[in-house]
Amino acid sequence: MNSCTIKDETCGYKCTGFAGAKIWEKRMKVTKEIECEECRNHAVKDESAFHDMVSAGLGKKPHNTANFKRFANQVKCVLDECIKSGRC
Repeated sequence: MNSCTIKDETCGYKCTGFAGAKIWEKRMKVTKEIECEECRNHAVKDESAFHDMVSAGLGKKPHNTANFKRFANQVKCVLDECIKSGRC
């Protein structure tokens, strides 16, 4: 386990010192194996944005800010529609 040097955690994230690069690589590899091309393309963008969300929550700079913002807006839109329809 690596030592934790990040001090700008936010929104419930906490640096544990865990070096997760290999796990993130495995997650993306599985995502890229999705057979449906449209689903795969969407999932690759979302997986990357999810990683950026964790990075930002830990006080790191997101890798792809535009994609991260797209993801956040999409999640908000889906949540709003879910609440509006009574499913959430």
